[in-house]
Amino acid sequence: MTRPLRIASYILATLALLLTGAYLFRLPLLITLAQTAGAPPLAEQADVKLGKNERWVGDYYTVEQLDERTFAISEARYYRDVYMYLLVGDDRALLIDTGSPIRDVSKILPQLLMGNC
Repeated sequence: MTRPLRIASYILATLALLLTGAYLFRLPLLITLAQTAGAPPLAEQADVKLGKNERWVGDYYTVEQLDERTFAISEARYYRDVYMYLLVGDDRALLIDTGSPIRDVSKILPQLLMGNC
């Protein structure tokens, strides 16, 4: 094999390895990039329009009770429409989705489960 052809094959092999690595580790890479860029600014609470049966829980989450055992929890100030659903059973509760990484939703769940909000 000639020298230019060998160099080209090394370059192609290196590119293939880099692309494979980037594909395999794309989620951690995207998370790292997002963390580096920082979170977008939150909307002001006064600017958020609530639904008819929606109420604030703290300064970040809104909750709408869909029925006796089902809650829709929204991150109304976040730049995306993030909704979580809390289904309450007799002995346990199921939270579907955990929202964005901006805040920890587990801090408001006891209020919902005890009926204090």
